[in-house]
Amino acid sequence: MADGTHLVTDFTAIPLAQIAETRRSFPTRALSYEAQFTLDGLGAVAALAAACAAAGLSLGAMRCGPNGAAHCMLNDAGDADLVTLAKMLMTTRGLSLDRWTTVVQF
Repeated sequence: MADGTHLVTDFTAIPLAQIAETRRSFPTRALSYEAQFTLDGLGAVAALAAACAAAGLSLGAMRCGPNGAAHCMLNDAGDADLVTLAKMLMTTRGLSLDRWTTVVQF
């Protein structure tokens, strides 16, 4: 079940307040996130993976498409630091976040 899809123009638009509310509303359920990025080369892929790891997210899957499009499934064990993720992504060249969806696992 997705609890919201958000078109974003920068990394500060990751819906942090909504994710916190979702965690409170579903305390026994795992969350994951579907994120659509545009990546400029393999360096951006490596930077994305490093940012996810630093934030406590595991990169469950990445589907790559034309023109640098990458759809990622990010798994959250319940303690991911999405503020850290947002900060790291804002400073990474060749990477843009196009869409963010929060998913409650049932």
